[in-house]
Amino acid sequence: METNITKSKNSSTFPTFNIDPSRSAPWMFAFIIWLATSVFFLAPLWSEPTLAVQNDDYWSMSEYFHSLGPYPFSHFGPGFPFLIYLLRSIGIGMLGVVIIQKVAIAFTGIALYHLGRTIGLKPIISLCAATAFTVFPVVQAHSSLFLTETFYLLFSSIGVATVFHQIKKHSDSSLAWLTLGYSVLGIAALIRGNAMILLIGCLIIGLFTILPKRKIFIAGIIAIIPILSWSALNWYWYGHFKLSSSGDAAVATSIIGPVMAKETGMVFTAEPEIWFKTDELKRYDNLFELSSDAREIAINYAIERPLPVIIGNIKGWFHGLLGPGEANFRHLFGSSSSNAYTILSLMVRGILLIGLIGFFVIGGHRQQTAFAFFVCVMLVAHLLTTGAAGHSRFGYPIDAFSVLALAFFLQHLFYRKFYRKN
Repeated sequence: METNITKSKNSSTFPTFNIDPSRSAPWMFAFIIWLATSVFFLAPLWSEPTLAVQNDDYWSMSEYFHSLGPYPFSHFGPGFPFLIYLLRSIGIGMLGVVIIQKVAIAFTGIALYHLGRTIGLKPIISLCAATAFTVFPVVQAHSSLFLTETFYLLFSSIGVATVFHQIKKHSDSSLAWLTLGYSVLGIAALIRGNAMILLIGCLIIGLFTILPKRKIFIAGIIAIIPILSWSALNWYWYGHFKLSSSGDAAVATSIIGPVMAKETGMVFTAEPEIWFKTDELKRYDNLFELSSDAREIAINYAIERPLPVIIGNIKGWFHGLLGPGEANFRHLFGSSSSNAYTILSLMVRGILLIGLIGFFVIGGHRQQTAFAFFVCVMLVAHLLTTGAAGHSRFGYPIDAFSVLALAFFLQHLFYRKFYRKN
């Protein structure tokens, strides 16, 4: 696999972030747009910060670290609850955590700007793409709530931007920066398990470049230490060497569960318990065993009824890519303006999907092979999780990278038209 990422003329180990005062207007404009949009979505939380709490009550989970120490919670990775615990330990309340999440979105935009520059976007186009992501309705709605995706995207974008810049440097790559990039992806896996797929994808990309293989192996081994450590704790506590039980649960609840619920007329809930009778649940001591058995039952169901499961998942994938997540908006603002939000979100995510397709149509996979491969890895990591349930919160992290694909597509069209005129 050739990366086709042109070698940097800069001898530094990472792109500098110097802002020329004479050209700072676009950056100031980007900052103002992000700030105004963030304040708008923060408005409901000023008077009622508890609105940030969702069904996955990470705020309550963070109390486990205070009362019992950092022991495994079997269904979720420890990263986000532990981060909340650290913030709470220094006196930061619910509103403060949400404000930090808004700042995290801004830093995600900065990481995306650097990644855009690395794959060949012009500075202003890369800045526009990164800024657009920070103000997307779906991004702003999700970052106003206690959900894992905000910090997962922050660490993932930083890790990917760092790794890709080192790929750009070829033989001048730094072991320290490679290790940092891969390790940040490893930490992201503690927040959301999808990052393990991203980490593996980026390691494969590195191995198929001319980067020294020794550096890739060393960086990769260091990066998986947090994942192995937490998996070992789960093995000690629950007898399962896994990062969490959410992978098994996703098969049972997101990929196959909605199809079963629709065919049987059952009320669907995103819990593995839907595959069991009430009295059967008593024999399970933890979510690892429950989710594992639910996965096996769900797979057998899918084998017996493959066509409905396939059709249901294809529909779910499109909803994951296009879904506006209107429930989160209504949770914050009520239903009065949710129609406008839904239409705007559908338009934005529809344009992103067109740009993603356009990136491959114009041959972006040949010009930026490594980035194209990573986008495919991102799609696999999130569409599989989205499954037939079609949750927009599982699909929207793709937007962070599809916006760069859209920018690449538009830049190609613009400059091709420009050169034809001249």
